[in-house]
Parts: sequence; C-alpha cells; structure tokens
Amino acid sequence: MKIKNTVSFTLASVLAAGALAACSSGSTTTGGNTSGAAATTGGGAKTINLWLAGKEDTPKELTDWLAKTWTTKYPGSTLKITHIDWPELTTRLNTALQSDTPPDVVEVGNTQAAAYTSVGAFTDLTSKMSELGADIGPKSFIESGKWDGKNYAVPYYWGSRYIFYSKKAFKDAGVAVPTTLADFNKAAVTLKQKQAGNSKYSGFWVPGQDWRNGISWLFANGGDIATQEGASGSASCPRPTASRA
Repeated sequence: MKIKNTVSFTLASVLAAGALAACSSGSTTTGGNTSGAAATTGGGAKTINLWLAGKEDTPKELTDWLAKTWTTKYPGSTLKITHIDWPELTTRLNTALQSDTPPDVVEVGNTQAAAYTSVGAFTDLTSKMSELGADIGPKSFIESGKWDGKNYAVPYYWGSRYIFYSKKAFKDAGVAVPTTLADFNKAAVTLKQKQAGNSKYSGFWVPGQDWRNGISWLFANGGDIATQEGASGSASCPRPTASRA
C-alpha cells in the first residue's frame, strides 16, 4: 500500500497545527495540494486542507474564527475545512492516504493515532515541538501521539470526567465524599458492601456504552485491556486487572 506522507497530526492548536503541518511537508502533492510552505510564500496552489472529525464536535464559531485568522496570518492562502463523521473517518482517511489529494492536517482520535503514526503516514513533528509550545497539552496526551520516541501527533482538545453521586447513599453508608482516586475506590467498595443483599447494586456504576469513562478508571488503577507478547508484537487481551466495585 502506498501512503502519501502529507497528513500531519492530531491537532493541538488548530491554527498552530495548520501552520506546522504546512511547513513540515515541504513538497507539493501531485493532486494540486501544496504544503503550507508554498501557501505562506505565495507559490503554488494556496490551499491547506483540514479535516475535522464530527459534524459538530468543533463549533462553527471556532471554524469561522480559524478560517478568518488563517487568511489574515497567511494572505493569499486559503484554509479549506471539511467535517467528517467519526464512523466515516478511518475509511475515508485510509482511502485519501493512497490518493494524490490527502488532507494536509487531520483530526483523529487518540485510539486511532497509533495506526497511522506506526506506519509512517504522519509527518515527524519532533523538531517542531518547541514552536508548538511546552503547554500544548497534558503530558499523557503528548505521549500518546509518539511512536518510537518521535512526535507524530499532538493534542487538539481534551476534557475532564465528572462523577454524579447520591448524597443520601453516601450518608446512609456513612461514607465521606472522596477527594482522591484512592478514596473513591474505597468508597465504591464500601457502598457495594453496604448493599450486600442487592446483587444489582454497584458502588461505581458506568453506563454500558460509556466505556471511555470506565477504561480511564481502569488505566488509572494499573489495569490493562491488552498486553504485548514477544518481539512479533502480538497482543493478548486479559481480563481487566481491576475488578468492578
């Protein structure tokens, strides 16, 4: 499979990411897209193609601001923004990477990034990290965009997890509201134990489809969903090492 190495990375700051994506490819594609180096110097086709995942994940107010700011910062060039639904992203990106017109910058999910960074589909940004800034995002997010010690993807946005709890349940069980992860784990166990006669009761309940929140807790407590075995890179999927509270 032939892969066009013009797709850059998961976005950190859309504007900064676009600028670095532009500068990092350094060559013109055969399909008419050029690198941002051409766009900023006034040579070649002056369009940077940016793919954003989700129809509404990035608000219109932001994309409007981004397009305007890009034009102001790089006169004569155009930032073309395309929104792609998450279910379509992988298929369309795989197809585009084999064409002469891949996107210059693309937003992908954390769990998708490794599939592209590991095969050389994204541009090496290691030398550009200082330009993006040390506060580009949480360390763990930056690490997730690395492959073989090099930076290929950087954070676009991130968020916090919120927990809703029953004040009555905590009061009835005599449990104080936790302020640390360790306290939370103990509280969940205690709440479960106080309801020993109720097999359907859980001290920490996560909706069935909301696996992202559950897996964050799993990793934070030293659990894994897969481990590498041997030099071949084969993976096994053990049972989670952190049990349900």
